[in-house]
Amino acid sequence: MPRKSVSTRYGVHNAIRSNNDTGAENVQTKFFSPDGIDKVIQQLQDPEEHIRGTAAECLGNLCQYENLRAKMITSGVIDKVSKKLQDSDPEVRGTAVECLGSLCQHENIRADFFSSNGIDRIIEKLQDSDWSVRGAAIECVGKLCQHQNTRVKFFPSDGLDKIIAQLQDSDWFVRVTAVECLGDLCQYEDIRSKLISSDGIDKTVEKLQDSDPNTRSTAVECLGNLCQYDDIRDKVVLSGGIEKMIENSQDSDSEVRTAAARCLRDLCRYENVRDKVISADGISKMETVMFFGDITTRVLSGS
Repeated sequence: MPRKSVSTRYGVHNAIRSNNDTGAENVQTKFFSPDGIDKVIQQLQDPEEHIRGTAAECLGNLCQYENLRAKMITSGVIDKVSKKLQDSDPEVRGTAVECLGSLCQHENIRADFFSSNGIDRIIEKLQDSDWSVRGAAIECVGKLCQHQNTRVKFFPSDGLDKIIAQLQDSDWFVRVTAVECLGDLCQYEDIRSKLISSDGIDKTVEKLQDSDPNTRSTAVECLGNLCQYDDIRDKVVLSGGIEKMIENSQDSDSEVRTAAARCLRDLCRYENVRDKVISADGISKMETVMFFGDITTRVLSGS
């Protein structure tokens, strides 16, 4: 299961979050004197790991305030949080990754991130020894790639290849996160073309037969969404993805069966998918309602 956020722990961040929840207008002045940000940054060096983690999450949340962001920049927040990527405690490392993802949503902080080789530091965390850090790094990459200038930085590295590699991770949560990330990244044409030219689509299709049901159902939903793009749909069809989805409609897990049935129903609007379903005897294997143009056919398994 996803790891718990350190925001549930005690400390200054809890107090700030509580005031945010109640809509207090003076939350910044109430908790931060002119050197307040520096004091939070200092807590990144605390001997207690839960304090270090809470400080990182606090900074990630406080960057929403413009005046506090300005202070963070002058205090060198990117460099100091980035050092926590090497922390001995995995939850601190993971929270530092999440913090950087939040900080870098703001253009002025993102510039510091780029100049300090931040993309490469995050990509390194894709191979962290701890599953939660690897998952956080994948999510961070997806978040950062919303920005075109991040994607430009992302391409010269082997970051996309490393996310594709995480589809083979030993931990199911990391595999699920990698599938979701690749699905999200494909909305960007520059990344989509690179994914198609690599083995990323084929590797995602392989996840339809993953040992973990969460990964299988996520792969079904991901590929179903990606098939809106003609070039990806052609690749899925050629790689045997439709036949594998038909097999998923008979999966031992009910969520996988449901996801596969819905996906195939929706994809049958495309002629090349319909042809595959028919040639693979997919209709007789499915317990669902499928729509072929204006024809509705209800077929019971084995009938």
